[in-house]
Amino acid sequence: MDNVRNFAGVAEEWCSFVDSFQKERPENLYKRLEELLASLHSSILKMEIEYIEEELFFPEVNCQEVGKHIGKAIQSEVDELIQWHAEIQKDVPKPNEEDANRVFMLWDDLSDIYHDLLRGLIMWRRGTSESHAQATWHWRHGYQIHWGEHLFRAMMTVHEARYLLMKN
Repeated sequence: MDNVRNFAGVAEEWCSFVDSFQKERPENLYKRLEELLASLHSSILKMEIEYIEEELFFPEVNCQEVGKHIGKAIQSEVDELIQWHAEIQKDVPKPNEEDANRVFMLWDDLSDIYHDLLRGLIMWRRGTSESHAQATWHWRHGYQIHWGEHLFRAMMTVHEARYLLMKN
């Protein structure tokens, strides 16, 4: 249970960080993203998934506004990275657009991670053993089938922003 509590704390930290985008662009944005994404990854791996027999109900969460704020905060680096990828492929007969698409979708990756973690947090905050089990299942299963892919794409793009563009 300590591993689950630890993950819940990291998920709270992630959601608070993403919520801060609504006020202003966070300081040391890419450094902080790199740290938090790594923490999410290392802490989710320590969680065991528990099978839940009863039907799960997770509240819907609208994250469209969050995605818009994220997109606004990262737009300049996204533009720079897309240009960088285009430049290194300018002489390639059939350029690969996957990297540019990945970079363009950073806002979506960060927003989807937020959405999945927040839904689990809502269950976690109910404080019952059943809601904790449901949150644990939601986070771990979601990592395996959905937000884990967003995590790895985001980590790659954040890495490029920090170390190719030298953004903090």
